[in-house]
Amino acid sequence: MPCGGTTADVVTPVGQTCGRRRRRGSRDQARPRIAIPTTRCHEDVLTPTVAAPTSQRAQPSLVSRLLWVTALALIVFLGGTGFALDQGFRAAVETGVQERLEAEVYLLLGAARIERPYDPGLMPDSLAEPRLSTPGSGLHAQIVDDRGRILWRSRSLLGESLPVGPAPDIGQWQHDRIDFQDLQGAFRVRLTVGIEAMAPGRSLTFSVVEDRQFFERQVQGFRQRLWGWLVGTGTVLVLVQLLLMRWGLAPLRRLAGELTRIEAGAADRLSADYPRELQGVTANLNTLLDASHAQLRRYRNALGDLAHSLKTPLAVLRATVDAPPDLPELLQTVREQSERLRSSMDYQLKRAAASGRRTLLAPVRVAPVLARLCASLQKVYTDRGLCIESHCPDEAGFPGDEGDLFELLGNLLDNACKWGRSRVRVTITEVVPTSGLGPRLLIVVEDDGPGLPPGSLEQLLQRGVRADVRQPGHGIGLAVVAALVEAAGGRIDGGGSVLGGARIEVRL
Repeated sequence: MPCGGTTADVVTPVGQTCGRRRRRGSRDQARPRIAIPTTRCHEDVLTPTVAAPTSQRAQPSLVSRLLWVTALALIVFLGGTGFALDQGFRAAVETGVQERLEAEVYLLLGAARIERPYDPGLMPDSLAEPRLSTPGSGLHAQIVDDRGRILWRSRSLLGESLPVGPAPDIGQWQHDRIDFQDLQGAFRVRLTVGIEAMAPGRSLTFSVVEDRQFFERQVQGFRQRLWGWLVGTGTVLVLVQLLLMRWGLAPLRRLAGELTRIEAGAADRLSADYPRELQGVTANLNTLLDASHAQLRRYRNALGDLAHSLKTPLAVLRATVDAPPDLPELLQTVREQSERLRSSMDYQLKRAAASGRRTLLAPVRVAPVLARLCASLQKVYTDRGLCIESHCPDEAGFPGDEGDLFELLGNLLDNACKWGRSRVRVTITEVVPTSGLGPRLLIVVEDDGPGLPPGSLEQLLQRGVRADVRQPGHGIGLAVVAALVEAAGGRIDGGGSVLGGARIEVRL
């Protein structure tokens, strides 16, 4: 398709006017004044914006955060576990004491001559439990009748008597705690048995009391061992967690080191051998770095190309000034070279302004931009009765800047409108590749004009090349499109259209 100029309401020059007016001498004033078109420099494109540093409070490291959280969780968990185990062991020991005291009652019951409860020989002198015969052993026993009369007491009591109190029912166990002399909260077990030999309804109550010291020693010993093990376990777990965090966060430290090397200029991009959880981050960072490097290269290339493209027109103008020809020839030369200067500057500045892929940002909706362009071009070419058809889904997104989208679609549509006889059609679709990556944008612009000569697309994409010099323009429209597509990582294809003219395909 023949290339055309940029759409008038798509490109808006920014910046400030370059150059300064210079006072000329009398020789210069004698020459006729020639109006040379001025071009505005895109200073906002070539000048990077540096954000002012902001002071922020230093945040704690991930390791310290995780260690504090782990330590707090371990304190809560191990503390709860220790309390539960302590209470469980305490209850188990208390149950064991009660069962042991019940066994002592059975031993007393087996050794007693209950058929003659009031005889002095109710209990034998030697008992199976030696502690009952040892003063200060902490184990005491006593037998009373149903009237509260003490029939027997162990030698460990040294003549003292245990509190009697109400007796339990016959055949029933009673477990309680009593305060006796210097025994505070001593365990007591009592059992009441019926004695038919005495009289119907008469009974004896066997009581066994044990000091709490044995119980407390067991509980305290277990508690010391338990909390010692829990503290040791918690310390080991914290150390293991620290080692695991250092091993697990090693890729982050390596990532920070590589970013430091990139900042120092020792590397261009991040390596690819990162864990799966960081591959998305490193891939996006590499994309951002590649886009930044590509943008910098475009700026440098644009400045170099601009300087190179201005050399010849400036040399011609200087030669013309040094050896001025006739006035009509002078005017024609100045007009041609100034137009060439403006064309070169427009092309290079637009090429430098191509932002390419908008890394890590949401794509621009295509449908509203396309509708505005079609409406504008319909007004521009209303005298030709040109029909512009557009087909674009609402969800279609452009992976670049909105200004780039205006440039891309504006140049393609304006070019098609220049060469189309009566009909121009633009179709935009999203194609999902088989690789499973995100959707790709397909832009197809067709017209019913004379079409593209075979093999001419590559030549028409070059700056300053026009298929027909009789058409208005500077030959930079499709060249700007090519620069934008290259910056976005896409490609351009061309061929014949079913409408009878040219067909341009842009894949992004």
